Amino acid sequence: MCDVSADCKGAQVCDLGVCWGDPPDTSTFAAIIIPPANRPDLAPTELLDIGVAPDGTIRGLEFGETVLVHGRVVLGCDSRNEETCDSAPLVPAQVTIERSATFAGGPQYRRTVLTNIEATAEEDSFSLRLPRDGAEYRVTVMPDETSLDTLAQGGTQIQAPPFSTTIRSDDDIEVVWELGRPDQLKSIEGCITSATGNGSNFSGMHVSALGRWTSLSALTRASSIVTTAEDGCFSISVPIGMLDDFDIIARPDPGTTLPTLRLAGEHVRDPDPFEPGEPHVLAPLRMPNAPNPVIFKLPLMGLSSGGALEPVSGASLHFETTFDKLDGEERDIRVRFAAQVTSNGIGEEEPGMATVNLYPGSFDVNRTYNVQVLPPPDSKFASSFDTTIEVGTGEGAPVLSSLDLRRRIAVTGTISRDDSEPLINTPIAVRPSPLLRQELGDSEERNTLDNLQFPSELTGETGDFLLWLDPELLGLMARYDFELAPSDFSAAPRWTFSDLSVGAEEGSLTAVELGTLRLPAASYARGEMRDSEGHLLPGAEIRWFQMPSQDNCPNAAPDEDCDIPARLVGIWESDENGQVVAVLPDP
Repeated sequence: MCDVSADCKGAQVCDLGVCWGDPPDTSTFAAIIIPPANRPDLAPTELLDIGVAPDGTIRGLEFGETVLVHGRVVLGCDSRNEETCDSAPLVPAQVTIERSATFAGGPQYRRTVLTNIEATAEEDSFSLRLPRDGAEYRVTVMPDETSLDTLAQGGTQIQAPPFSTTIRSDDDIEVVWELGRPDQLKSIEGCITSATGNGSNFSGMHVSALGRWTSLSALTRASSIVTTAEDGCFSISVPIGMLDDFDIIARPDPGTTLPTLRLAGEHVRDPDPFEPGEPHVLAPLRMPNAPNPVIFKLPLMGLSSGGALEPVSGASLHFETTFDKLDGEERDIRVRFAAQVTSNGIGEEEPGMATVNLYPGSFDVNRTYNVQVLPPPDSKFASSFDTTIEVGTGEGAPVLSSLDLRRRIAVTGTISRDDSEPLINTPIAVRPSPLLRQELGDSEERNTLDNLQFPSELTGETGDFLLWLDPELLGLMARYDFELAPSDFSAAPRWTFSDLSVGAEEGSLTAVELGTLRLPAASYARGEMRDSEGHLLPGAEIRWFQMPSQDNCPNAAPDEDCDIPARLVGIWESDENGQVVAVLPDP
């Protein structure tokens, strides 16, 4: 607080009772500015190496020129089973245009829009704007499978696989993207059968393909989702423009108890451009023989504060087993069965009981299941990621031995401002540390970690908090980031306390006291948000990021990029006069 600039330090300027300026000089920053909803003529824009003058003035908060990407997404002529192609039906789809961030650790630049299938023949079915930056963007058009049925004629399934291409944002682009054109596709045919060759039990399964557009891109859906016929057979089409190796996945219809079959790395050659393409025919995809599923009950118990066991309610349990590979099968085929249930709640019959339909073992061999247990985020009982159970035939003993969970660690502490005043009624969001994620080399484990839910809390009247956290995550001692987002009225900066360890030894009920976590000092800055013509722009948002240092990536090789995300240090919006006030952390 100040009355005159002499009350401030250095080049700071006193205005409205606040010392503006003296920005942080130990970090590299970038920002993303997002236009208000009423300005579709503007596009989100990345600002690199954004700076703040010694007097707190933020310069360069201006949207640049844009290019318009617009057009129609239609069903390819020959995929409609029509004799003429006078009218091309519009396809309900999501159009995604994306590229990598232009600053280290930044979020991927991505814009999405849904097509409008009510557009007239003279109208676009989609349009959006991109920065006129000359960059290359990847376009992916993902049809809405549930709405494709409205285009079907005579009960025929529409085959409109996803479409992908690249564009450059140099000038406006008008396009007509056709989905399902035979000259852009190749067909894959196959049948799902039992080990004895009977496919009738596998009618109604949902079959699709996964593929890659480039060697560096992730697996993504490459076909429409088709339903197997009464004999278990199917035909799907995949884009010629994708790489030639595909995964074929057959999933059961929701509500049915069947395994999922996945054939990995099937090589599907492109057809000869001068001859009609013959379909790629798969050898029969055989499901293993197994006894019929049986209902089992699994009591879920947790360790109370007094050391006794009590029911754990509302926990999500995921059961998974892999069937043995059939004799003579040389392809990479994996058959898995998975089931997801929730333990009974308090007040329900048999609280803590999980009732699940599982494939049983045989009379001489039990079947082993991996079980993942995720109690609710606010539960005092710990998650479990690596438990295995064995089930027999299910006859005479449908209730399995209880699965007992450890307690989570009670993590307490106090949050204060840099002047030691408590930070009250401030939300704390808990996330796993990016460094912990980096230690997980397996992509499935990383996906599991990314999808976990963690508790959130408000600090109390003395800045105090209490959080119940898992001591371990996926076999590693847990480390968390605590993200603080003070209100604008607090004049405190947004901040993340990084890589906090809350691990405890096996069986320990000891709470972890983090003591006082003090936010860094605040540096106040302000600027004017302007559109591409230099006019002041109310209602625009700025997201301010601190870029990661390679020093924060101890596990990265010298020639690898830092895998730590940029840290979001503030989100602010320009007022009715286009003015933005930023509260920056100055550690």
